[in-house]
Amino acid sequence: MFEQHRQGTICQAKHVHALLKDAFGLDVHERTVQRHLKRMGFCWLRTKNRPRSLREKAAVRQQRHDYLYEIRRNRQRPPDERYQVVYVDESFLHHHHGGQYSWFSEHDFVERMSGKGRRWCFIHAMQENALLAGTFLACEAQHSKGDYHAQFDWDIFQHWFTAQFLRNVPPRSLIILDRCPFHTVCRDAVVPSQMKKEDLQQWLTERGISWEEQWLRARLMQEVDTYREKKPMVEILAEEQGHKLLFLPVHHPELNPIE
Repeated sequence: MFEQHRQGTICQAKHVHALLKDAFGLDVHERTVQRHLKRMGFCWLRTKNRPRSLREKAAVRQQRHDYLYEIRRNRQRPPDERYQVVYVDESFLHHHHGGQYSWFSEHDFVERMSGKGRRWCFIHAMQENALLAGTFLACEAQHSKGDYHAQFDWDIFQHWFTAQFLRNVPPRSLIILDRCPFHTVCRDAVVPSQMKKEDLQQWLTERGISWEEQWLRARLMQEVDTYREKKPMVEILAEEQGHKLLFLPVHHPELNPIE
């Protein structure tokens, strides 16, 4: 898609569909391609003086630019000033997980339990060439539906991060995290758009911030968003120990080796 744009030509879902079919033999529905592109951060925009085309969101491009810039700047530091890069991620595994294909003779079968079994969720960290010792945490999922992110929350992640991860991470580490919700919990964990007008007024009053009676909810939301602490708590905890935190751009698992 980027190559098409660099050449000055458009790239639509039908073009991606044709590439998947011709190059990889994947005959998926064009609507499926559109949904997947949207999940990857692309949006449907009109090009200047040309037919419509799919382009990546500006915010995603900026996140990738900032991330790669910080990684490059760290690599260019003198060895004694360089931060050691540590990647963190969560995933899951079913108790009866196994391969789906095998070689069989007639009347042969795999003797395996039916069903997926219990779901195990885990968190781990790794450096460039190896997993980081002492940072593995596994627990049994309490929900049978939804992806593994529903099994974790800020309390679980914070306990692992402070009690286990920070005790085993090397000094002066550059910690890489994705942007899932429990990684980005702020000190002021409030969402102005979800607060009532009275709650917004109370929040401002408790912090000694002046507001006027004639202000509508939209103005109060803007004021709360201006003064609330937006720095993620995990970043504060890391910096207290002499580390730095860097968030991955959304929809870029290829930049996280632990994936």
